[in-house]
Amino acid sequence: MKLRNYITRWQEFREWSECNRPEIVSDVENLGNELRHSIEAYREATGPEDRQDTMDSIKSYYDEVVEWHMREIIAKLDNV
Repeated sequence: MKLRNYITRWQEFREWSECNRPEIVSDVENLGNELRHSIEAYREATGPEDRQDTMDSIKSYYDEVVEWHMREIIAKLDNV
């Protein structure tokens, strides 16, 4: 997946949160900051091990974004 796609997916979650779960927006922002920090570290990494470590971090944050987003959507639907 391209690095930009990770940020795009996070932005979709943030926009959804603003409309549907405003009480979690600051936590979603923090997760986005961590994701962006990991992407910056990946771009600055020089060796293959550093790049792999930072890519693992990016994927971990991305997985958290996807899991959290799905969990929040389900919770929202359960409360409808």
